[in-house]
Amino acid sequence: MAIGLALAVALNRPLPGRGVLRALFFVPMVAAGVVVGVIMSWIFNTDYGVANNALGVLGLGRVPWLTSPSMAMFTLIIVVVWTRIGFCMVIYLGALQSVPGEIIEAASIDGAGPWVRFRRISFPMLAPTTSILLILNVVFSLQAFDIIYVLTGGGPGFSTTVLIQYVFRAAFQDAQMGYAAALGLVLVAILLLFTLLRQRASKRAESYL
Repeated sequence: MAIGLALAVALNRPLPGRGVLRALFFVPMVAAGVVVGVIMSWIFNTDYGVANNALGVLGLGRVPWLTSPSMAMFTLIIVVVWTRIGFCMVIYLGALQSVPGEIIEAASIDGAGPWVRFRRISFPMLAPTTSILLILNVVFSLQAFDIIYVLTGGGPGFSTTVLIQYVFRAAFQDAQMGYAAALGLVLVAILLLFTLLRQRASKRAESYL
């Protein structure tokens, strides 16, 4: 969310090729999770991956991105954050463009610089958008399955086994259907809670506007 906000602020200005840059940052969001997972498995492959080849050029050793229990979750976080940056950027862009220009212009006339205008005016007005984005990203994280399944399959061991991955493993690998169904109900309850929070945040955002 922080990176998306920074990109939104940067691309909300009249820059050459601004539309192309916005599209490039948003592409990972519209790409299928399986496709992203396959591409990232090539990039972070220990033996022939682009990441380790780049480290080799710099004279650094190879990193077991997906095969080490201590590195696999870190690699997944990098990948998932990369796929969500564009979504956060677009939502923040829309919110920034809804900030009244008269207020920004008045603050500029009063001598407020760009950072002061953002910190004192724009950022406080983004609070409802930030609340909604936070809930949406949490819900997405709880539902993240395809990228994890393609990249690590929940391993090595259980190091990248999140709740939905654990439900899948219990049902289709360990054949514990009853246990998996109970876990699925827990997951549905958690998602329902965050859905209600999102609806509440949306109503607060509408009343704020």
